[in-house]
Amino acid sequence: MNKKLIYLLAVSLAFGSSDMKLASSHTTSIETLVSLSKDSDEDVRMAVAANPNTPVEVLIELCKDKEEYVVVSAIVNKKTPLATVVSFVNHKENDVRSAIARNPNLPKESMEILANDSDDGVREALASNVNAGDTILTLLSNDKEADVVKAVVTNPASPSDILERFVNNEDYQMSLAANISSSPAILDKLSDSKYSIGIRMTVAKNSNTALKTMEKMLDNNENDTMFIKPALARNPNATADMLAKLSTFDDFSFVRGATRVGVASNKNTPPEVLDKLGTDENYIVRAIVYKNTKTPASRLAVLEKDDDFKKFHSIDQNDDIFRGVLGVNYASNTRDTFFLLGRPDIARALNIIHVRP
Repeated sequence: MNKKLIYLLAVSLAFGSSDMKLASSHTTSIETLVSLSKDSDEDVRMAVAANPNTPVEVLIELCKDKEEYVVVSAIVNKKTPLATVVSFVNHKENDVRSAIARNPNLPKESMEILANDSDDGVREALASNVNAGDTILTLLSNDKEADVVKAVVTNPASPSDILERFVNNEDYQMSLAANISSSPAILDKLSDSKYSIGIRMTVAKNSNTALKTMEKMLDNNENDTMFIKPALARNPNATADMLAKLSTFDDFSFVRGATRVGVASNKNTPPEVLDKLGTDENYIVRAIVYKNTKTPASRLAVLEKDDDFKKFHSIDQNDDIFRGVLGVNYASNTRDTFFLLGRPDIARALNIIHVRP
């Protein structure tokens, strides 16, 4: 669902009337929803349009509403018939067409219309559609607007031959590093030390990164290895041997324990490594060990008697508490992003602290 729409719904629900709350509730009767769909308050109608229990015939009518976000809300409701959605492909409002462009079930003909839309936001929405298809994605990869192209590069359904065209373009390298459709060859190139630490950390976490690339990054002795190792520890394809090595890594003070937390949370970490990490001096590492399903029962029994056991259940590996306990320093929260030593790319890629987008 459109982020703006989610925001509007949330605000309306928080400060709205009792009718607003009824319109949003999944337990409201069909009769009441039908009645509320004709309410004079557009926020109420928008909530009805978003409600998964709203009857199809009501959703079809709400798609004709005079208010833009009532229409958007109805368009993105999964119960709205595809035929109805498609019929609004030439709607006058850009946000309505963008909502349609994100629909993964759109027929080819509708996608072709939207691919040539005059609004770049609509084309960007289509470029992020995982079912857009190679022909549409190829067309949009040549778009004049950078945001449209970036959406193509970010799309996990984009074929490698499209993605490879952007390897040498620094504007899209971070998106390539994060895309699980990027080929192992692309990711191996982006793992080179000439690229930014944020890009390399993202490569280190990518599930499509080849094992030989991961091993090369693990054995790298450059100063910024302290950032790479926590990222490698979170890769779902990290081998038992790699995780065993990473479990002994002594992180520098401001990312203290980050690598070991990653190892403790990884589903591939061997029981014997988890058992040892269960004695870690950092209680967050011990807490994550306790939550790993591969941790030996004998270690679980010991951890249940841990002095900090009461804290274990409230800890998540991406919890805000990591900033303090792991010693992660941040300078400001400009634009709602916590800056790690002035480097938001590192803060995001570390994935050991909660970073709002």
